[in-house]
Amino acid sequence: MENDVMKMHKLDMLEIPAGESFQFKPGGAHIMLIGLNAPLKDGEQIDLELILEGQGSMLINMPVKSQ
Repeated sequence: MENDVMKMHKLDMLEIPAGESFQFKPGGAHIMLIGLNAPLKDGEQIDLELILEGQGSMLINMPVKSQ
């Protein structure tokens, strides 16, 4: 918070210890997609590729949610 306004900052990496889980959610840690070719629609599903350091990658399916 800065002057009663929530500020966002970019994370280049998110560390999740082995055996633990993490949840992205509105108002908390979330993924912002920049430079899209078309707008996303609330309720649709999109595929995202997560790149895992030293472990390859993982394809996940996520719902699009407006605020």
